[in-house]
Amino acid sequence: MTIYKRGSKGEVVRQIQKVLNLYPDGVYGRLTEARVREYQAENGLKVDGVVGNATLALPFAAKVRST
Repeated sequence: MTIYKRGSKGEVVRQIQKVLNLYPDGVYGRLTEARVREYQAENGLKVDGVVGNATLALPFAAKVRST
């Protein structure tokens, strides 16, 4: 299982940020974590600020893979 959380870096983080309408710098920082928490709350997920399997299972995943 791959998870992305504060401190993660790279292209997938950049894609996550694009999907969340954040500046895509590729660094999973405080703002990315906060927006992930909002996204999780909006979609009835466990709100932990971590992009893991449950978060990636939603349409979010298709957007991340297609960007």
